[in-house]
Amino acid sequence: MVDLCKSLYHTQELSEDMNCVSADDRIDRVTEYIHTNYFSDITLESVARNFNFNSSYLSRFFKSKTDVNFIDYLTDVRMRKAGELIKTGSYTVNQVGDMVGYPNPRYFVRVFKKKMGMTPRQYCIK
Repeated sequence: MVDLCKSLYHTQELSEDMNCVSADDRIDRVTEYIHTNYFSDITLESVARNFNFNSSYLSRFFKSKTDVNFIDYLTDVRMRKAGELIKTGSYTVNQVGDMVGYPNPRYFVRVFKKKMGMTPRQYCIK
């Protein structure tokens, strides 16, 4: 009976190990997900659900590993991409906002100006 218990415990331990990855790998996967899905309506809660985290835990864990909170990281990714798109001159400000996850153009311009220090139009001619 003791051997059976040890065997079951060892099997459980192995299956947990199979599902576990290092903290750095977990953060790499989350940041990769953000970089791949920045244009969609992603939130801390949706990412936490996708990676089987509690959203409060993911928030603390993300900040502890990246020194940036989740929403600031997501916003930075979106604004860098917005800057690239604006520089091409191929899209309107409204299109760029929508392409990076901000369907409300006024909100996009406000966030862009706060993060980049200028409006999208000013950035375009910079």
